[in-house]
Amino acid sequence: MSLYKINYANGSSASVTIRGIPLGDFDRTGHWAVWCVTKMFEAARILAFMKGFIDHENIVNEDAAIAVVKQHLHLDSKLHRLNLASLTEITSNLEIKQQKKSSLMFVVNLKNETTDEILGENYFKVVRISRKTRRSIPFPEWYQKKYSSFMGTPGHPGTEKEDLPKIPENAFKYTVFPGHSDEDVNGHLNQSSYIRFCMDAATRASLNGYYDHYTKDMCLYPSLQWTITYVGESLANDELNIFTWQSENCPEQIYFTMLVNGHKIIFHASTIFGKEADEPRFFRKL
Repeated sequence: MSLYKINYANGSSASVTIRGIPLGDFDRTGHWAVWCVTKMFEAARILAFMKGFIDHENIVNEDAAIAVVKQHLHLDSKLHRLNLASLTEITSNLEIKQQKKSSLMFVVNLKNETTDEILGENYFKVVRISRKTRRSIPFPEWYQKKYSSFMGTPGHPGTEKEDLPKIPENAFKYTVFPGHSDEDVNGHLNQSSYIRFCMDAATRASLNGYYDHYTKDMCLYPSLQWTITYVGESLANDELNIFTWQSENCPEQIYFTMLVNGHKIIFHASTIFGKEADEPRFFRKL
């Protein structure tokens, strides 16, 4: 299991030390699953929120909530190769990067304390929304004043608003029905569940010969980058239609778009995978 220690936390920054990777974080190939890596980022984020980062408890109440609308994930391939025997003491540092009237962008990174290497960076754009209307609402005046030094500062290209690409007619289709175990405390599907479903869709497409270059279980290829746009939300027992396709000019770039119940787009991701597959760590017993 992992152990978490909060080193410090204030409104604009925080630091959390993480020791160990749970066995359950390793996928069927024996590598650290990308959807579990994102849960590690999420754990650091939640702990920091609890201790005052971005004044979370003062801007979330029975009327208002914080929703993630964009996420950009950059991962070093070394993360994919860590195992249970790895000496892993990872520090997760969090820092506000940009504030707007109703949105905030911050970064969470993972640093290997032994080598001092940054193994991953996760940029989030969150919007304050009304629980009743689900529309954006401004931060309180005191909040905008407190973090005014971040007003207009540079953000990250991966969190900027962009037009979603049209799903090609020849896109590979994969359908999944999420369970209640895929939901989080907000009552909708957790961000890591979407990534896991994408990886299942990608593996089905790869093994069926749909992609160029990729022919194996996609969990064998390191995930290097995910740029995700959340357009809506889905619940347990919804029908999720996942469409995936590949860039014509760059085989490492793979796209995913999800529709809920066959008509409404709720999720889009642009991803980059490593071109070379790592060897599986487990031999099949059967």
